[in-house]
Amino acid sequence: MFTRDEAKAFLTAEKLVNKLTDTSTRKSFNDAMFKIKAVIRNSEKDYLEKLEEHIAVAEDSNLPEVAANKLHLQVILSALYSKEIISIGYTDIPGEKFTTRDIEPLEIFYLGRYWYLVAYCTLRNNYRHFRTDRNSFTTKSGNHFDTTHPDLKTFLKK
Repeated sequence: MFTRDEAKAFLTAEKLVNKLTDTSTRKSFNDAMFKIKAVIRNSEKDYLEKLEEHIAVAEDSNLPEVAANKLHLQVILSALYSKEIISIGYTDIPGEKFTTRDIEPLEIFYLGRYWYLVAYCTLRNNYRHFRTDRNSFTTKSGNHFDTTHPDLKTFLKK
């Protein structure tokens, strides 16, 4: 059984996932939360239902809204795990320069309202980071890579 603190952590995570991720990630997490709530004691369910009303992830009206359906997180996470090359349609600055790129995905992180993908870009023959909401498409190629790349901490230091 989950402790009350563990249940609170899941509830808090649910609020963050629902606000900061894409549609497919939200669906998967909400399905998992349904299963979690099904196995916790009734007293804990009541506790979570009451507590849920007091947790929110607020929007900052000064920041632009990010379209959740454009984040492509599940495709990226799957490719990260399997070390699969993905193809993206990327716009550097909204409406400016569009390129199609094949990339080796390395890490993903959230910073300042955006999800970023760190990858080795075969077009530029160098490491790049891509804001996932600027991808018009993200598809797995079926091709894998075995190159050893630096980790996220090393990339972020640069």
